Amino acid sequence: QHALTAQRFIANPHGEPGERMYRTGDVVRWTTDGNLEYVGRTDEQVKIRGFRIELGEIETTIAEHPAVTHTTVIAREDTPGDKRLVAYVVPAADHHQDVDELGASVREFLRGKLPEYMVPSAVVTLDALPLNANGKLDRRALPAPTHTTHTTGRAPANEREATICTAFAHVLGLDTVNPDDNFFELGGHSLLALTLINHLTTNGIPTDIRTLFLTPTPATLATTTHTTTPQSTTPAPPTHIPPGTTRITPDMTPLAHLTQTDLDHITHHTPGGTPTIADIYPLTPLQEGLLFHHLQDDNDTYLLPAVLRLDSRERLDTFLTALNAVITRHDTLRTAIHWQNLTHPVQVVHHHATLTPHHTTLDPHTTDPTAALLATCNTPLPLHQAPLIRATTAPDPHHPGHWLLALHIHHLIQDHNTRTILLNEIRAHLTGNHHHLPPTQPYRDFVAHTLTTNTTTHHHDYFT
Repeated sequence: QHALTAQRFIANPHGEPGERMYRTGDVVRWTTDGNLEYVGRTDEQVKIRGFRIELGEIETTIAEHPAVTHTTVIAREDTPGDKRLVAYVVPAADHHQDVDELGASVREFLRGKLPEYMVPSAVVTLDALPLNANGKLDRRALPAPTHTTHTTGRAPANEREATICTAFAHVLGLDTVNPDDNFFELGGHSLLALTLINHLTTNGIPTDIRTLFLTPTPATLATTTHTTTPQSTTPAPPTHIPPGTTRITPDMTPLAHLTQTDLDHITHHTPGGTPTIADIYPLTPLQEGLLFHHLQDDNDTYLLPAVLRLDSRERLDTFLTALNAVITRHDTLRTAIHWQNLTHPVQVVHHHATLTPHHTTLDPHTTDPTAALLATCNTPLPLHQAPLIRATTAPDPHHPGHWLLALHIHHLIQDHNTRTILLNEIRAHLTGNHHHLPPTQPYRDFVAHTLTTNTTTHHHDYFT
């Protein structure tokens, strides 16, 4: 296609005659510190979980559906880090399907013509596409999809179905799920699928990713799984890295299953070397999924931001001291991730990991200090350096004497539940009640528990 080639490969005005430049379609801007900041695209191409997708191709295919007259497709990110394709369709006047039937029909139609990663996770039916004052599509007015269960669904037929329905509802954040509800049509995706698998396995219903994709409803999944005794956390074999060790050997890290070459590579690329390392063990299946998507994502959407405002520099310093005390307590917060040139990815626990804040100054004329602060620290976090937390501070230009603190904590070491624990423990240190905190549980025990199931092999087989 010579025309498309000519659009993308243009003459290089800075090179020799005949040299070409590739027009990527990315829109960037030069910042005052000399960096290029990604703004968007000149076309409708999006990147979702490592796949570059042309939205126009999906729209053209949907338009071929006999019950659809108008359509548009966008990539929504209603939940931070969870970008999904959503299709909006206006049905033909003579169609006789209800909203749910039309959505299912469109998705099934697309599956026969496009790869699975290009099939929207939701199809929203509208009376008409929203337009702005200029008569153009108003994408901001497109409503978020609502994932609902079948209100007229039957009750679970047995205890196994009931357990799976409860697990679906728990992972998806829904009140109830019926036996015939589809996990992915209710808003499930690959990362939630791994969470569901771990939840089911812990409750005595082991399964794997392939089975879930093939049988995505509680009813069908119940017929393809078998019940086992719910597993308790398995104590992990102790690590054997004695103080004063100059070289870590495979027998010292029984959970890691690494070669001597692997271990030498890790110690060489760990700041401080061997004396810094307290333990090495594999990632859980959920962490492996997060790492996979992290490596496919240029913007590191799993770096979760939060901005706090403190009313004095003293209070800021006290808060950071408390945060470092919590980091010292928990091995997960002293963990780095290594994967390059290794047999498999592992997490490396450091004996000590101190969070050192980066200080900056904001433009006093900025209208949004929070956004301005986040804009100064939106680069990916190096995963091989512990802790996987970034702290950036700046005086608040709108409130003299107050300070802003931007915290970025990587999702590899924190989820919603652990964030609550983190905040509660910081509060305990700030109020002087930290002596009453319960003993911490080593994360290596949870890792050992996940390794006792056979799901990791199935995950690997499915994705490779």
